[in-house]
Amino acid sequence: MSLISVILPTCDRPEWVGRALRSVLAQGGVELEVVLVDSNRTAAPVMQNPDLAELSADPRVQVVAPRPTPVNAAAARNVGLDAARGDWISYLDDDDAYREGKLAAQLALAESSGASLVVCGYEVVMEHRRRVRQCDQAEFAGDSCLIGANYPTPVMFHRAVASVRFNPAARSGHDHLFAIDLLAETGELRVPCVTRPLLDMHAHAGPRVNLGNRAQVWQAHRLCLKRHRGRFSRKARRAFIAVGLLVKAQGEAAPWGDYCWCLWRILATQGPGSWRLVINALAVRSPRLRRWVVT
Repeated sequence: MSLISVILPTCDRPEWVGRALRSVLAQGGVELEVVLVDSNRTAAPVMQNPDLAELSADPRVQVVAPRPTPVNAAAARNVGLDAARGDWISYLDDDDAYREGKLAAQLALAESSGASLVVCGYEVVMEHRRRVRQCDQAEFAGDSCLIGANYPTPVMFHRAVASVRFNPAARSGHDHLFAIDLLAETGELRVPCVTRPLLDMHAHAGPRVNLGNRAQVWQAHRLCLKRHRGRFSRKARRAFIAVGLLVKAQGEAAPWGDYCWCLWRILATQGPGSWRLVINALAVRSPRLRRWVVT
């Protein structure tokens, strides 16, 4: 049976990492190892956390405590990739959790399709509501690999490729960039998807890599197109740039005129089907509606 390496970086979330680790160790029907990357700065080291003592003693768990501490999530995941022994790689953030059968379902899809990268559906869990994502398309191919698929690291499941790593210079948006780099390296432009939620992503008010770094998403978009523009159509590239500009405008609290111009570009490049993204972007600017928004 193929070995799956699950890379789980943690940074100053001792109250949540136990839930994440427990959800991985509960996975059945697969052979797995967990590479737990301890990037704690203010919290005690993982091995000193009494709530993790039993979990970290599991022989499938390898705790890696690099020094100096990785500068960001991309660097921490690279530490995990360097330590991983598996034929397949999966990821989990310390504030999220796998659902039962997540790894088995993605391994089965990867092996049956022959794809080097597969993704899955997921559910965003917020204080006031839940939102299911990426459960309506069984495969992304061609341009939709760039502009259609979502690649938050916990949904990615891929073959181990020694030559592909996360870009630490991209503090946010490095997950999407990594996915496209991987597809380019393997020569594939198709990504099968398990069309049901296989994990829960928990929204919260604490620090998150995709908040406060929105300008970095724009930089990651630019770098992605610089590397791979020849693989995608002009239409897809324009749509991808439009999303990057919108995220940049959100991070900079752009004036309403500039913000609406970004929304117009989204509609112009992606068509009426982008209405949900536009409504969500408008709600972000409203103090009353922001708490209902998936960010």
